[in-house]
Amino acid sequence: MAPVEAITGQAKLISDIQQTLWSGERSPVRLRGPSGSGKTWVANRIAREWRQLGRVAFVAPGDEMFALRSHFPLLLAVASETDREQLKGRTKLALEPVTAIPVGGKALREILFQLFERKDSEIEARTPYLSQEDREILLRMQKASTGEPALLVCDNLHWWDAASVEFLKLAFSQGMRAVFPFLGTLAVLVVQTEDSPAQSTALIEALFASTSWQSFSLPLCSAAMFPELLRCFGLRSA
Repeated sequence: MAPVEAITGQAKLISDIQQTLWSGERSPVRLRGPSGSGKTWVANRIAREWRQLGRVAFVAPGDEMFALRSHFPLLLAVASETDREQLKGRTKLALEPVTAIPVGGKALREILFQLFERKDSEIEARTPYLSQEDREILLRMQKASTGEPALLVCDNLHWWDAASVEFLKLAFSQGMRAVFPFLGTLAVLVVQTEDSPAQSTALIEALFASTSWQSFSLPLCSAAMFPELLRCFGLRSA
């Protein structure tokens, strides 16, 4: 009996995306599809297999609850497990009420400075155009990569805040790669939900126009797949 991934087409999709990400060209990948098609599952599977190779995979999830928090997906991606729970917990407290907390407000900045180490003064001098948050995130990613190619999974891009989308665009620039060498081998997988309105539509469009992307699509399962899928779980269709 064929595995579920083979029936839905996800097995071939995962293989095709991995081949693109692991190739020497390091073309960034854009995975598109409607809500509920399994894009996040595919992205997490790819990140897990990347880690099994002994490499670092950063997963930066967009979240509706934190959509106005500056750099929030990226902070989650580079935080340790303990720091991640602290970040979520303290930010949830700061969300009551949501409209009363400014974007990139004091509570989130305090957490940011607690999570990160002292900044590199030489890199700060070479990148005066970067915000403190951008610089610290890049430093943390570079340190974690330890010279090996890293993977950045940008999940639920439609819930990313403007500063995080700008960060991603900045990461593709040649000037940044001269300062942060890990960007030269960084593999990027962006997960985009086509039927959900984006938080920063114009910035996302500019991001995709700024560099060449390999695009893949994941449709919803068709009704014809369900009898075979049910058999995979030991069930029968009526």
